[in-house]
Amino acid sequence: PEQEPTPEKEPTPEQEPTPEQDHLLLQGLAFHFTDYQECMDSETITKWMEVVVQNGGMVLDTYDPGRCTHLLALHKMSETFNLALADGKCIASAHWLNDVLMDKKMMPPKNALHFPTAFKWQLPGAKNWSFTLSSYTNSERELVKDMIRITGIPYTSYLCRDTTHLVSKTASGRKYQKALEWGLEVVNAAFLADVIHSGQLPSVLLPHHTQLGDPREFSHSNPDAIRLLAPWEAFMAHYSQLHPECVDWEATSAAMDCLRASKRSREGLEQAEGDGEELPRTKRPRLEDGSGKQEGAAKIKLPVVLFTGINQAEVRRLRPGVEQLGGRVTEAAQQCSHIVASRVTRTIKFLTGISLCDHIVMPEWVEQSLTAGHFLEETPFVLHDPNTESLFQMDVSTSLARAKQRKLLQGLVFYSTPQVMPSHENLKEIVEGAGGQLLTQTELRRRFGRHFDIPPSSPSGSPRLLVLSCPEDLALCSDFFQHDIPVYNAELVLTGVLRQQLDLSLNRILPE
Repeated sequence: PEQEPTPEKEPTPEQEPTPEQDHLLLQGLAFHFTDYQECMDSETITKWMEVVVQNGGMVLDTYDPGRCTHLLALHKMSETFNLALADGKCIASAHWLNDVLMDKKMMPPKNALHFPTAFKWQLPGAKNWSFTLSSYTNSERELVKDMIRITGIPYTSYLCRDTTHLVSKTASGRKYQKALEWGLEVVNAAFLADVIHSGQLPSVLLPHHTQLGDPREFSHSNPDAIRLLAPWEAFMAHYSQLHPECVDWEATSAAMDCLRASKRSREGLEQAEGDGEELPRTKRPRLEDGSGKQEGAAKIKLPVVLFTGINQAEVRRLRPGVEQLGGRVTEAAQQCSHIVASRVTRTIKFLTGISLCDHIVMPEWVEQSLTAGHFLEETPFVLHDPNTESLFQMDVSTSLARAKQRKLLQGLVFYSTPQVMPSHENLKEIVEGAGGQLLTQTELRRRFGRHFDIPPSSPSGSPRLLVLSCPEDLALCSDFFQHDIPVYNAELVLTGVLRQQLDLSLNRILPE
């Protein structure tokens, strides 16, 4: 059930107006507030309205597209929000108004809190996660904490076994090292921004989510943020001519740079689709015709490409290149011949595909193939990610070579207890991709008997059944321990497929 937010989730604008400049700050602007009436007391709303008027602005009781210049919305779920968006109005949140009044400077929204959220009161399933942060200081630290709190995700000042995500500014510190040791997700503020804009935790960590120390982590990159930012360009241009002394030029310049970068990216995509300068013309490989006869001297196996760990804007840029050369793009790891990734990443696609694909290459392979007019030999473009490869003690080329020699989990049968992550469905993809089987509880009983009457190990002593569990499910493992069935945490499989090497002496869970 949805829960209404507590008033602390939204700021209360407080400032002491100074005569002339403060009166100019909101001069000529007409605001309409929506959604806040559902969760704020009337006294707070009245105070906001008074402060707007004190600074030269006007407050409208109803949304009037002919008069309203700015809509202040709590979330993006209302009809009023959609109307204002269609009308091209400047849309922001009360956090934006608060910061404008506190700084006494006009600016477009400069962080995720300055926009309405993609959820009403809190992120669906928020209580399933727990966040903490590291390495942020002063105002940035408070901003990140507020970004976590507005989602409704529990925040703690400490790292513990219940923590699911560490939001860290740098790749250093005790929390960071412990998070790596425990296999927690380590992300930056850009990850939180995407959560706020999309209304869900990304199922795949994009490269900009994990680039710790990136000075642009608070910059606008989410497509929804860019869409809402667009009307602010004309507004800030007009406002800066009337009241240049009231403009926060640094924040305005940064926001407009994000907007221009997005426009350049779109223009590049349109060019690639033939709306601008044409891409290099290429001869498509001669393929087998419908009768099964080849048109050329030799049949050419065209790449089936899976993109993972790359942001969607980059995928949209690269995809036309693959198709231009005659290749195909797939979302299914089971079908791909090539994985294109900018780094080693533990997405379901990567962990499944590494056991199945022929090549894992960097995006430059697509770019330079397009320039050459044909798919290039993959060896110079093999993915190399020293930091992650060192962390997991693996090498992409070595793992691929091992996967081609034999299926890592061939002949092994797994069962996962209910709270193991990844989910049973995702884990099943990874296990089956590596040649193993993952049983449901019904299949487990049918195959090994309710009381394991059928020995879960072969006559040679090698295990027929391996159980994957977690601390939350240890109470469910007593039968497995009693019958000497080995129990492991999921890292046995996750790290194992990355290395394409299974070490049954590691990651074992022993009975207490």
